[in-house]
Amino acid sequence: MTSNSSQITENTENGKS
Repeated sequence: MTSNSSQITENTENGKS
């Protein structure tokens, strides 16, 4: 995996919404 910290955070927030 590459530096996808921002993408992972966005995905987590989207799933939690």
